[in-house]
Amino acid sequence: AVEHYQRAAEKRPNDARFQRNLGLAARKAEMGDLALKALARSAQLDPKDYNVQLALAEEYQQRKMMDQAILAYKAAAAIRPGEFV
Repeated sequence: AVEHYQRAAEKRPNDARFQRNLGLAARKAEMGDLALKALARSAQLDPKDYNVQLALAEEYQQRKMMDQAILAYKAAAAIRPGEFV
């Protein structure tokens, strides 16, 4: 799946959905560097995507990058405040 999403993301690098799908597939495949890069790009392209912000926060947290994780969690909470009660 990762290869499929990589090809799609390469063809349309400014499409947040393709970057998100690549990032999520890379996370599942435990390809952390690729996941982080794709999720960060997707968040840059579409900062209102709750699922991207949450996945990005979790990826940062897993890497002990707490300042970045907190920012991404805050962004996710701003999108869906009821999820973080």
